[in-house]
Amino acid sequence: MARVLLAFKNRGHTDLAGFLVPVLAGVLQEAAQETFRLSGARTLVLVPVPGSARSMRRRGYAPLALLIRRLERAGLLPPGCSAAPLVSYVRGYGSAVPFLPGRAGSRAADGRRLAQKGLGSGNRRRNVRNTMTAAPSRSNRGTGGAGEGSLVGVSCVVVDDVLTTGATIGETVRALRAEGAGVFCAAVMAATPAPGRNTSPGSGAAAGAHPQEYGNGIGGRE
Repeated sequence: MARVLLAFKNRGHTDLAGFLVPVLAGVLQEAAQETFRLSGARTLVLVPVPGSARSMRRRGYAPLALLIRRLERAGLLPPGCSAAPLVSYVRGYGSAVPFLPGRAGSRAADGRRLAQKGLGSGNRRRNVRNTMTAAPSRSNRGTGGAGEGSLVGVSCVVVDDVLTTGATIGETVRALRAEGAGVFCAAVMAATPAPGRNTSPGSGAAAGAHPQEYGNGIGGRE
């Protein structure tokens, strides 16, 4: 799993989407069933964690968005669910500079945010704090319980590929809740310990949660 995700995300192997789509479909089915049971919601919006413009320029594609489009075309979204990119980075995010070990905090001297890769959990949280904003998509604009532009009344499940520290997922949740959305859970295909706890790529990856004492070789989210 670790090798597949690394190749798909960072080495241009979009052909591996055929393997990952059924994995993500199974994760979302389970997450949706549990969320419907616990929340009483009748519909759910699956909200992908946004990718930065810098990552898009480097890769030439957005891995998570590619998988979700494949799911939609194949009719594999859970019943009662739709997918919408309700969260995006605020303007100016993504002009990151390399992390310098030993530097206090997690920002460059000129205020620019640092790349997530290599940062510990505390710095990751500080690094992405208030970097995202949420807004209704065209399909649900104006359907909330409050004024135009509100997400009040929209029930969400946040979707990501790999969980490292949860900082990026947490910021996505904050942005959605700031606009009144209800966020009940996050669904991921695999989890890996924070930087410094990873092992070799030969170690196994696990869908969903993974014990912290084990690594799986999946690099930290960028």
